[in-house]
Amino acid sequence: TGRPDLYVVEVAGHSMEPRYDSGRRVLVDPRRSPGVGDDVIVQMRAPTFDGEEVRNVLIKQLVRRRPGAIVLRQFNPPLTFEVPNERVAAVHRVMPWDEALGF
Repeated sequence: TGRPDLYVVEVAGHSMEPRYDSGRRVLVDPRRSPGVGDDVIVQMRAPTFDGEEVRNVLIKQLVRRRPGAIVLRQFNPPLTFEVPNERVAAVHRVMPWDEALGF
């Protein structure tokens, strides 16, 4: 793609089935801002003894952004929930493979 900033994540777990099965790889675009309805990678920050670091990563669907939180959806089991902004290090858009291949 000529985009060294893109990265690949391997899905672990079943919360996004049937859209993403465990073991499937997804391409992630950290530069394009995700919109409502986009699938996203959410990097979750956690405190450490000397600051903060990304400790968990979620793959979910972005439902909306609201002051103080983002709202996410998973499919298995169906659940919509909020994550406070102070826990979020980054939200990156999952790029569909057909978009990456230019279709």
